[in-house]
Amino acid sequence: MFKLQITTTTKVLLAVLFLVLFLVSGAVRVYYGAGMRPHIVFKKSWSLKDTIVCLDDILSMPRAALAALHPAVKTQLEEMDVIPTDEEVEAQVEREVEQKMQEYQQKLERELERSYQQELQRSLRELDKFGW
Repeated sequence: MFKLQITTTTKVLLAVLFLVLFLVSGAVRVYYGAGMRPHIVFKKSWSLKDTIVCLDDILSMPRAALAALHPAVKTQLEEMDVIPTDEEVEAQVEREVEQKMQEYQQKLERELERSYQQELQRSLRELDKFGW
């Protein structure tokens, strides 16, 4: 029978390898999914949280939930231009609100003009009845 002998040197090398792997896993984040090839990015600070991130899961989350549960991931994805920044989202919402307000204002003006014209016509018919 073959007996595997592990020397002290091998044990030390394995321990060093595992330590290096542990340290590296806290320093990098691996993104995958959403049609992207795996992407390795350095974290801003060492942490084992969110070391491997599925973009399909993250991108399907509401923005507020992403900010609350994975703030470092949200910030990094904004920096990578994968998702818009809070400022970009706010500017987009403001543009959409402004556009809707203009549409409603134009609609209101048309309705008021139509209503005014109808009331004017009705008043003129009433005056015609009295011979004015």
